[in-house]
Amino acid sequence: MARARVVRAWLRRGVAAPAAAAAGAARTDGTRAGVAGARICGVDAPDFNLGVHAKLRAAGVRTIQYVAPAVWAWRPERVAQVARAVEHLLPLLPFEEKIFADAGVRTTYVGHPLASTLPQHADAAAARARLGIGVALPTIAVLPGSRRAEVGALGPRFGDTIRWLQQRNAAMQFVVPAASEDLKAMLDRMLEQAGVDRSRVFISPGHSHDCLEAADAVLVAGGTATLEAMLFGKPMVIAYKVPWLTEWITRRKALIPYFGLPNILAGKHVVPEFVQGESWQRNLVRP
Repeated sequence: MARARVVRAWLRRGVAAPAAAAAGAARTDGTRAGVAGARICGVDAPDFNLGVHAKLRAAGVRTIQYVAPAVWAWRPERVAQVARAVEHLLPLLPFEEKIFADAGVRTTYVGHPLASTLPQHADAAAARARLGIGVALPTIAVLPGSRRAEVGALGPRFGDTIRWLQQRNAAMQFVVPAASEDLKAMLDRMLEQAGVDRSRVFISPGHSHDCLEAADAVLVAGGTATLEAMLFGKPMVIAYKVPWLTEWITRRKALIPYFGLPNILAGKHVVPEFVQGESWQRNLVRP
């Protein structure tokens, strides 16, 4: 919990209002005739926005990008693309500022919105009541991802893990958020195929924060959900599975040797993380 408070404060140290930073980025002279004062601020979606930014910047439009591409995890060559396309970058994570500044990109770290939007003190009992599950039972949140490809890769393994834990503690309950009704149906099928006891497994569409707040521990796919679990102060095991070629390329091109955001922010392994065929069941329940 103490570490979560420190990281929360760190993630809030950026500019209080990213919109103000974007406005400041545009207050310079020298735009071309016909587009004087024109500016654009792209939000996330780098595969789309960087191409748009490059064309507009060439035409004299001031280009600002809110949310940096995750070059530290995948496709580091995009740093040069950002330098060509973006005049002012507003990243969410503190270590991203140096990566892009070293490449000559004007960069202002603005902090992550989750540090301000998630509650500072988790109330597991209240979250369980909102979800309609047992308030006093040991609770595991299982988050296999928000995209079909992620759920397809991790869902069966996470289902096996739930069954493995049920065999060791029949009182344990599980909450599984689903990003959509379509993914809920997909998870239902996977859990049935895994042979889990559904009487204590609850799939909750659209309530990932409640599921995390309700949990005693979390099994989570890599991604933003790992940051959310950390800010809720929850012990977790991070797991990820990708096609073998993607994993082979990523390990050789990544700028940082971790894929879980808690470990990336700490600069060391503070949370167990497993990828591909590695087993994580025992790590979820070890003392």
